[in-house]
Amino acid sequence: MRRQLIEMMLDNIRLTAAKAMQDKVVEVIVERDGTRENMRWGRTIYDAPKIDRTVRFKGTARVGEIVKVRIIKGTELHFLGVQE
Repeated sequence: MRRQLIEMMLDNIRLTAAKAMQDKVVEVIVERDGTRENMRWGRTIYDAPKIDRTVRFKGTARVGEIVKVRIIKGTELHFLGVQE
């Protein structure tokens, strides 16, 4: 019961933080290509691998590049954006 309550509180905090990121431009390092054309996956400087959110965005950047991405939508686990 206590663990579930803590997890619900954490999800709420993550969602609130994700919504605050909407319409902001952040720097993202491209980690891999997506399965769809011109879709990429990466992370902001604030997100650690295997722990924090990933950013899925539409763009033409190559793996390893750092690009500016406008965040369109945020969830507890991912951001969706567009390369600027």
